[in-house]
Amino acid sequence: MLIKYVRDKNRNLVGVVVAIGRDQIGWSKCNFKKGDRFNKDLGKQIAIARAKKYKYYDDQRYSYGGVYILYFFDEHKGAKIVKKDFLEMVRRARFYFKEESNDQIN
Repeated sequence: MLIKYVRDKNRNLVGVVVAIGRDQIGWSKCNFKKGDRFNKDLGKQIAIARAKKYKYYDDQRYSYGGVYILYFFDEHKGAKIVKKDFLEMVRRARFYFKEESNDQIN
C-alpha cells in the first residue's frame, strides 16, 4: 500500500491519499469547517474504503474515470488541495503495482 499525507500551505496535515492497487486509489480530507481535527488513522481508513469502492481509469467511458475525478476536484472547493497529490499517487501506483499477468511460470 502507498500512503501520502496531504499538507496545506502552512504545512498542517489536512488529508491522505492511498493506493491499494494499480487503479485503486482513494483519498480523504478533513472538514475543518465542521470542527473536525485531522486523524491519521481515520483518514487512512476512509481513503482505503474509497479505494476499494472505486477504480480509477483514464477513460471517459467509466463513471469514475480520470475526467470525472478531475471535474470533482475542480468543482469542489475543499477537495482541490488533494487533487495534485491524487494525480501524483496515480502515477506512483502505476509504477509500483505492476500489471497482472496471466502467464504462469512452470
